[in-house]
Amino acid sequence: MTSDYEVILRNGERKFTALSNFHEKDVFCKPLERKWNRIVLFLHGFPDNNKTFRELRHYLKDEFGRNDKPLFLSPAMRGYEPSSQGDDSEYGLHQISTDIYAWIEQLRNGQNIPVHLVGHDWGALCSFKAASNWPGLITSMACLAIPYLANIRIWELLYYCPEQLYLSSYMLTMQSSLLYTKKLLGADGGDYLADLWGYWSPTWIIPRSALEDVKYTLRQPGVVDGATGYYRCMFKPLAFSDRRWPVDFARTPTLILGGMEDRCMSRRLYDLEKRKLKDEKTARVKLIPGTGHFLHREDPQKVAQTIGEWFAIHK
Repeated sequence: MTSDYEVILRNGERKFTALSNFHEKDVFCKPLERKWNRIVLFLHGFPDNNKTFRELRHYLKDEFGRNDKPLFLSPAMRGYEPSSQGDDSEYGLHQISTDIYAWIEQLRNGQNIPVHLVGHDWGALCSFKAASNWPGLITSMACLAIPYLANIRIWELLYYCPEQLYLSSYMLTMQSSLLYTKKLLGADGGDYLADLWGYWSPTWIIPRSALEDVKYTLRQPGVVDGATGYYRCMFKPLAFSDRRWPVDFARTPTLILGGMEDRCMSRRLYDLEKRKLKDEKTARVKLIPGTGHFLHREDPQKVAQTIGEWFAIHK
């Protein structure tokens, strides 16, 4: 597996612990001393943590060409550690996209270095938002388990994919600490996290160690509130900008990957997106057979190969 070093990324006073394939001294060094020549940021979703990409990174490193020396960074997203937490109103998509912008600026340090994003779930939404806010900032990106959605009108959703209303009903649980705290921490005697993962990825034999590691993350101070804060910000009545993320695909080539067995996001949404994006030369929608919502954990080799091919074209 790819070696992990801890690197601290920043956005103002916020600090984010990132797992990296390079030591911190080799990440923040003088330009002529750099051992890497492109950046790949891996952005995790919910309920998960930044260790989720370990196997994917292991396979993805072999997909880059001989002259490519990628810097892999998997940051803990906002709210997933005390040093990045804030008020409950500070987990909107626009606000989190500023984290991504700040990390890229910190890493580039004034140099024009290619940057690729791999975002899963909320990490995918944040990737869309960053590309929308700063066209051209990101060289190319792969967004997993979220079928873009920004170009789908509510009537289309209701007509083509009415089942999505049920599949997304878990979001109601995240609106009140009276509901989500006991469930996510297992204080109600159940195993909500295992049930959620199992429902979203029905063909995946879930490693107990992975599940326990995410539970450990959620038990850390403030994390269960920070991690669910994304959902509360999304549904604030006046948060219009957080519900829009139109991407200029000509400036940010985007691969949209989903699991064919995903029961969090309807397969019909991906089919609808394929039709809507069929004329976009730099946007592609693809489903990975035999995988669900956590496709990068379930079949990391196939997902890495697909992402690697996309990044090789758009580099």
